[in-house]
Amino acid sequence: MKQCFFSLMLAALLLSPVLSSTAQAQQRMSSSQIAELEEHVKEQRTAYQRYVLAEQEATEDGSLEFARQCREAKIKAFEAYSASNARLQAAKSQQNQRKKRAEISSDYR
Repeated sequence: MKQCFFSLMLAALLLSPVLSSTAQAQQRMSSSQIAELEEHVKEQRTAYQRYVLAEQEATEDGSLEFARQCREAKIKAFEAYSASNARLQAAKSQQNQRKKRAEISSDYR
C-alpha cells in the first residue's frame, strides 16, 4: 500500500507542469491563471506534507529503504513547492503593481 502511494505521488509530482521562473516573470498572468497556480501550490504543499508523514511512518515501522525513498521524494516535492510558490508570489506582486499603475493612471484622467 505504501509503495503504491509512493509511486502515485512521485508520478504526480514528476508530471506536474514546471515553468521556468524567468519565462513566468515575462508573462502577464490573468486572475484565473493565478488562481490555478495557487491551487497547484496547494497541491504541491500537500504532496510535500504527505511525504513527510510517509517518511515518519516508514522510519517508525523500520522500513529504512522506503523511508529513504520518501525522504528523496520529500526533498523533490519541497523544491517543486518552493519554485511554484515563488512564481505565485511574483505573479501576485506583478498583478498588484499593474493594479496600482491602473489606479494612478485613472486618477490623472
